[in-house]
Amino acid sequence: MLSLLNRRQEERIREQEERLHEQEERLSGQEERIREQEERIREQEERIREQEEKLHEQEERLSGQEERICEQEERIHEQEKRIHEQEERIWEQEWLPDQERLLEEVKKLLEQERWEEEEEKLLEHERLLHQVEKLLEEERLQGQDERLREQERLLEQERLREQDQRLWEQETLRELERLRELERMLELGWEALYEQQAEPHSSFEEPVGCPTWGACPLP
Repeated sequence: MLSLLNRRQEERIREQEERLHEQEERLSGQEERIREQEERIREQEERIREQEEKLHEQEERLSGQEERICEQEERIHEQEKRIHEQEERIWEQEWLPDQERLLEEVKKLLEQERWEEEEEKLLEHERLLHQVEKLLEEERLQGQDERLREQERLLEQERLREQDQRLWEQETLRELERLRELERMLELGWEALYEQQAEPHSSFEEPVGCPTWGACPLP
């Protein structure tokens, strides 16, 4: 009976060791997946840094274009000023022949048309710049959202892994406590058996009950 209990105890211990080994393998697999996810996060962060550098370069180019636009606006303002001065001179020089006056008017009209074309080009340029800035901002926000979602997913996985670890530790502690109790009961049984063998008794004496598993005959 004792050998049977010992075998059962050894089998339980082996089963416990196998479960521990399986849990360690699962934990190792989870750690490997976490390392792979961290590597993907680092790659994503590297791509985000590259995108931010590109955005910075594009912003610098846009800043240069804005400066050129300001310079063009200043030149247009100067041209308007000169046109206004020319108009004043035309009004002052009414004594000029009709042909000269008509020629000046034609020049003024041509200058005005050219100025209107420049203004339309500037407006179109500003519209394109606004569209580019909007697209760059949308791309930057999208990259930040993806990075936040990936971080939240990793945190959730880490929380679940810690929860599994705690459950495994609790189960292991309960199993060890149960094994200690079985070992204590076996020790008590052995002590009772030794006491029975040490006491004198008749060959026709009734079997004595073991303290741990009920009535068991002496060997």
